[in-house]
Amino acid sequence: MLTILDVALRRVAERAKAGDVWPMAAASLCACTCVAIVINNTIPAARNGPAWWEIVSACGLFVTGVLTARSAGRFSPTTAAAKAALVGYLPEAVALLSWKAGLFRPLVTEVAGPNRLLESRLAFSRISFPTTPEPPLVLVPLGLALVIVHGFVIGYAGGLFGDAVRARRAGC
Repeated sequence: MLTILDVALRRVAERAKAGDVWPMAAASLCACTCVAIVINNTIPAARNGPAWWEIVSACGLFVTGVLTARSAGRFSPTTAAAKAALVGYLPEAVALLSWKAGLFRPLVTEVAGPNRLLESRLAFSRISFPTTPEPPLVLVPLGLALVIVHGFVIGYAGGLFGDAVRARRAGC
C-alpha cells in the first residue's frame, strides 16, 4: 500500500514540475463539488456567508495558478485555472440537467422570512421560488460562464503570485 502511495505522490510531483497541474486540480475540485452536492442534499446548509467548498474551490484555483506560473508549463496560469474550474463545475451542471429532466430531486427547505420561499441548493447554485423550485435551464450556461471567469480571475492572481515567487528566487 505504501508503495502505491509513493508511486502516486511521485507522479503528482512530476506532473507539477512539468506544469500540468490543472488535471489534478480539476479532479480535486470535481470531487469537492460532488461532496458539496451530497452534503447540501442531506443536511440543510447555512444561508449566509461562503460555504467551505467555495473557499476550497477558490484556494484550489489560486494554487493552480501559482504552480503553473512557477513551473512555466505549456498553459498560462489563467487558462489552467479556468480549465480546472470548468471541469470542477461539471457535477453541478450534470445535477442541474438531471434535476430539470426529473432524474434527480434535491433537498428543498423553507426559507424563514415574511414571504414563503422554498429553496434548493446544490454546490454553487441556490434557487429560491415561491412554489416548488424548478431549475431554469439558463443556469447551466450561465454557471459555466461564471465559473470560467472565476477561474481566469483567480488563476491570474495565482499566476502573478507564482511569477513573483519565481522572480524572487531567481534574484536570490
